[in-house]
Amino acid sequence: MEDRLPNDPNQARKTAREASKYTLVRQQLCRRGFSFSLLRCIDKEESNYAYVVLTSEVEPWQAKLPRQSYYWPTLKHDCMEYIRKCKKCQRFAEAHKAPLERLHSVTSPWPFYKWGVDILGPFPTAPG
Repeated sequence: MEDRLPNDPNQARKTAREASKYTLVRQQLCRRGFSFSLLRCIDKEESNYAYVVLTSEVEPWQAKLPRQSYYWPTLKHDCMEYIRKCKKCQRFAEAHKAPLERLHSVTSPWPFYKWGVDILGPFPTAPG
């Protein structure tokens, strides 16, 4: 391998910074990860194989993927595309549980200075 950087100093700095995230181990390109020591870089054909192997497992395959020590640059995009096409993923996915509206926090300078009640009115009058 030749050590060549672009002539533009900003581009050369960016390339050197990006290249520092990778290393060769036994002629295999690996990326250094935060949680995992080394992630093996795989190409498109290997990523298709990883989809088949990992989706056949019982556990959620997205969570298992980092534990398998694989990495490819378009991982998130490829996973989202696969999930959109996978009937099993669409049918048995968990329901989205987002609140109906944005939550608003009530701040106060010290405890019990301000009380906030999240109730809407008007309330009907009680008889009597």
